[in-house]
Amino acid sequence: MPLSGKDIHEVYIEESHRANGLGTQLVRMLLEKAESNGVHRATVGSSNRDWQPAARFYEQLGFGMWYFQMYK
Repeated sequence: MPLSGKDIHEVYIEESHRANGLGTQLVRMLLEKAESNGVHRATVGSSNRDWQPAARFYEQLGFGMWYFQMYK
């Protein structure tokens, strides 16, 4: 899988396929591939109103919260 050094957006695991490790494997593979191509920093985000599950998922992979945005 060639990476251009740009961004990856809207990676999504269909709900019926969650909780079997597929998302974890996918993110780890993308991070490993990025690292092997000289990319040493990654950010992730969610525009979903129910963002807490996504935050917990990424925290389990070593990401930490550093930004949030609110709207009205």
